[in-house]
Amino acid sequence: METKKAEFSLAQDTAEWLMTQHAGSRSFEPFAATRGIHTMRDAYRVQDRYNALQAKTRGVTRAGYKIGLTSKAMQSALNIDEPDSGILLDDMFFADGGLVPTERFIA
Repeated sequence: METKKAEFSLAQDTAEWLMTQHAGSRSFEPFAATRGIHTMRDAYRVQDRYNALQAKTRGVTRAGYKIGLTSKAMQSALNIDEPDSGILLDDMFFADGGLVPTERFIA
């Protein structure tokens, strides 16, 4: 039980840190090792907490999924052995030919 609580706390703390970074439009260096994220399971736990915080604080909803690192070359470069996946939120989509609000992105 304590392990589950610690895993949740680590994921929640990291998700909150990510929310702060994104809210301030701050770029950041890779952080997994320094924040105690050592496995894909750890990373997905953070992703789940981050998406829950996004839904709670910004009212966004899940609108789709994405998959990345599908080539063996990219997986090898990042020392992983499987593709990764993520959730696309409803505010990540833009109409075909529409304007993309550049202030949402870090230059």
